[in-house]
Amino acid sequence: MELGWFLSMLMFLWIAAVTPGPNNMLLTSSTANFGFIRTLPLMLGIMIGMQLLLLLVAAGVGSIIIAYPPIAFSPQDFRQFIFGLAGMEDCDFPL
Repeated sequence: MELGWFLSMLMFLWIAAVTPGPNNMLLTSSTANFGFIRTLPLMLGIMIGMQLLLLLVAAGVGSIIIAYPPIAFSPQDFRQFIFGLAGMEDCDFPL
């Protein structure tokens, strides 16, 4: 891996780890409500998710999606998928 790519991924990781984004807010809230021990599975899930995200970025999934646009999901498709997982088949209200 070239140094430029490595430094840009390192900067992304640093910013994602220290900014008060949704993961950090969720961990803070969960630790305050349930304690450190019961929050450990959430921490593990967030760490695995970040590693998976970086692995996909490093593997070049973005360039594959740009080269083959039909495999990309639209925000509407993603919304229907998430609501389907939640058991809400009708999602007529806008987000």
